[in-house]
Amino acid sequence: MSVTTERKLVTVLFCDLADSTGLGERLDAEALQSVQAAYFDRMRAVVEHHGGTVEKFVGDAVLAVFGVPTLHEDDAERAVRCALEMREALVGLTDTLRPRFGVTLDVRIGIHTGEAVAGGTELLATGDVMNTAARLEQGAARGQILVGRETMLLTNHSVAYGEEVGVDAKGKGRPVRAWPALQLPPEPRRMRSPLVGRERELELLAGALDQAIARREPQVVIVLGEPGIGKSRLAEEFARRAGGRAGVFRGGCLPYGEGSLWLPLAEIVRRETGIGSADDDEEALRKLNRALAARHTPEELPLIEAQLAPLVRASRTAVASGQELLWGFRRYLESLASTRPLTLVFDDLHWGGDTLLETVQELIQMIASVPLVVVLQGRPELRERVAELLADERTTVISLGALSEGEASALVDNLMEVLETQWADHVRHSIVERAGGSPLFLEEVAAMAQEEGIATGIPHSLRALIAARLDLFPPEAKRVAQAAAVLGDIFWDGAVAALHGRRLPAAALRQLRTRGFLEEEAESAFLGLRQFRFHHALIREVTYESIPKLERAELHRRAAAWLRDYAGDRAELIVPIAHHLEQALVLLREVAPLEPPAPEPVEAAVEALRDAAAWTAANASVPEAIALLRRAVDVAEGNRELTQLSRAQLATMLVRSGAVDEAVVLAEGVLAGAATPEATALASLALAEAARSRGDRPGIREAGERALEIARSTGLRALEVEALDLIGLANFWSGQLVAAEKNHRRAAELALELGDLPRAAWNMGGFSAVCLLDTGQVAEAERRTAEAMRLATQSGSLRALESGHAGLGHVRRVQDRLEEAVDHGRERLSLVEKLGERLWLVGSFTFSLARPLIYLGRLEEAWKYLERALKVSSEMGGSAFDNSVRAMRVGILLDWGRLDEAAAEASHIDADSVVPQLAELRAAQGQHHEAEEIWRRALEEFVGTDNRLERAEATVGYAGFLVSRGRADEARATLAEARDLVEGTGAKFHERIIREAEALMK
Repeated sequence: MSVTTERKLVTVLFCDLADSTGLGERLDAEALQSVQAAYFDRMRAVVEHHGGTVEKFVGDAVLAVFGVPTLHEDDAERAVRCALEMREALVGLTDTLRPRFGVTLDVRIGIHTGEAVAGGTELLATGDVMNTAARLEQGAARGQILVGRETMLLTNHSVAYGEEVGVDAKGKGRPVRAWPALQLPPEPRRMRSPLVGRERELELLAGALDQAIARREPQVVIVLGEPGIGKSRLAEEFARRAGGRAGVFRGGCLPYGEGSLWLPLAEIVRRETGIGSADDDEEALRKLNRALAARHTPEELPLIEAQLAPLVRASRTAVASGQELLWGFRRYLESLASTRPLTLVFDDLHWGGDTLLETVQELIQMIASVPLVVVLQGRPELRERVAELLADERTTVISLGALSEGEASALVDNLMEVLETQWADHVRHSIVERAGGSPLFLEEVAAMAQEEGIATGIPHSLRALIAARLDLFPPEAKRVAQAAAVLGDIFWDGAVAALHGRRLPAAALRQLRTRGFLEEEAESAFLGLRQFRFHHALIREVTYESIPKLERAELHRRAAAWLRDYAGDRAELIVPIAHHLEQALVLLREVAPLEPPAPEPVEAAVEALRDAAAWTAANASVPEAIALLRRAVDVAEGNRELTQLSRAQLATMLVRSGAVDEAVVLAEGVLAGAATPEATALASLALAEAARSRGDRPGIREAGERALEIARSTGLRALEVEALDLIGLANFWSGQLVAAEKNHRRAAELALELGDLPRAAWNMGGFSAVCLLDTGQVAEAERRTAEAMRLATQSGSLRALESGHAGLGHVRRVQDRLEEAVDHGRERLSLVEKLGERLWLVGSFTFSLARPLIYLGRLEEAWKYLERALKVSSEMGGSAFDNSVRAMRVGILLDWGRLDEAAAEASHIDADSVVPQLAELRAAQGQHHEAEEIWRRALEEFVGTDNRLERAEATVGYAGFLVSRGRADEARATLAEARDLVEGTGAKFHERIIREAEALMK
């Protein structure tokens, strides 16, 4: 890596002689040259005296840059002081020139602070900051100094300014805000720190712990503050003090959330269970198992372990959803806090993704009554993202202000001990004064004083302060820091060497560590490599921004290549790989917006983003996956094939998130655009999923079969599993149960071949079990659901467990073990509620709970579940199960003798729907002919289907109707038909209802 230019925060001063044209008209050319030479000499001397660099003379204008070649934390103040002195110097120069040439010189000055690209042999600086300074100069009055907003904010503590003015600037969309610099006040205006000490905040934290212990109730403390204000130090001190009363564990976020979705949770689990970076998978799993076994029952242990193992990289099987992880982590914390009080500290949550923040908030709201304190700390913008917690009476909010002067002085004393130095009182006072009450400012100013001594002025920009410190390093050390900054807050020596392009110089790394830029961590995520962290995230940000964008793009490309080399089978690294490839492409486009990038980096970035989305969705962070895919669509701009592929994959994710209408529009657009086979298959799957949510059987089959044909012909096996599952569902809803079971079984087999245990368990349970049951294969259904439960437990997937409980519930119902069926229904409901899948929530209420409860005669309970099913369905805009819900409600109302209400309920059932409850309603209304017609049509629905048990149940119902009409002989023949359907199946429930119907005829 060789950085010949850098991006810097510079302050530009543009000074021009007023009325220079008139001056030229009055003076001889040689006399004018003498005046200009004297003017330029005097102005250059003033600029250089204040540490600026005269970049060029343009006509009568002086262009000076502060921050090139060396950046100082007070460059903005130096520039304004320089301008004020230039104006004063011109008075003296005029007094000298007037007797000789009869001239009076005056200037207009504009000053602006902003980012520029600086470097090269001529130390040139380029950027909009140059133009803006020139426009301010043009807008200034004779003898006036106008500064831009950024400069004013950096210097208003030491410069007196007039009222704001607006400068109409050529090429600017709106007037430039400016302030006239008037003078330096006799005494600089110092920032007065609020008299707020940290003891009060520590007392609030300690009080929260007291409440949690006394009430055995979780407490939340949200610590907010600007960067560098001392949030981390406060948390460290609280952890130290609380250590004797509670277990304290911390976890923090990285700057990009979708690449570290669950990092804070992972850090907490690893530290609590004693898993070190050197532990291999087997050892990590052993430690996790040992810790969990001491607190969890044998039944719960494998489920919790399966959820937490991926967090500590003890298992490469991804959890199926954030909701599953939430459940597992919640149970882990509840059990841990039951052994002793517990405190969790989440650092830098402002970096966390939406999924993590939603999970943390939901975790807090759902956790049981245990002595637990959760400390969430971050920047002020975190407040809006945790709004739900702010309204909770258990929440305490701490907003950290600046340190008082006395507290800042005490911190300086501590820093002297750390740096093993002694400063005179005036130096100590200067450090406190310049830091403005910010602990990080104090640390950085103290480090600067140790290296270079105290410069004049008070830094009010941490970015300027850090950039100034960065400029003090030798070039080699600075290049190492820049390479590290591209990797992130945390980095590794081997990675920096790869980006640096040569062996990592030990001296440079040592300088960065000893001067407080970097810290080495005890453990490393990569075996054999040393892991480092920037002392503060802002240090990394400023260092990163100092790299020119073209250089930065190349470094991101190298970072992605290094991560790929080290990824191995660690699939989670695809997320940071995608980040680096995307950033490289974004930077290239920013530098050359009109030049299309080469196809290779576009393809690499889009492929990585799609892979990252797939990995993220496998961990059930569907919103995060959608965000990645939207970025893939943006990155693919101009590449039609990649755009269509990304849009198709996005459509499938949108359906899962419930955005069905948007998904359909997107998928149909892909199909209309002559997409590639993979894009066509993905778009077809999205349409099939959308049709499923609406109960559209032909739509499921048409789109699913199109996807299946493409998947098979192109070898897209994962898509083949999805297509088989959807086609099987369409078969099931059409009564083609043998075909449905075959498709679900084949999907399970393929999933097993691909190593996808949750998917295999999903296809073995649920609909597959119902298919086997209704075709009369009760024993096989029981065996299949037992295998599904085994795989589900092994994988730890709550989604797979939900399917297994659904299947077992149906098996127990058919076996006439109705109480057990209800138990499985409740288990299924609990899991579905955790997963948050609304369609299956309706199905749980209706088929897994209400139906067996009706058979048990517990109609009140069944009615409550059916009401909840309708509520959820209404929130969804309707579901495929609505007719079944309404029909069950009609049956209950008839049993209660509420005929009118039953009729009203029946009016909501689709006109073309034929359900037995409608026949029962018509019979109760005395409309026997209509009732028999409905029974006839209901039984005809089973003609040509494989459905034995559902047909047998309907046949028994029709026999009851015949008995009520005095047609005993027909009823006996009908029951004989039902008996034939049930014989040899092992369906005890159906055998019983046939016997009960026969007893009524005796």
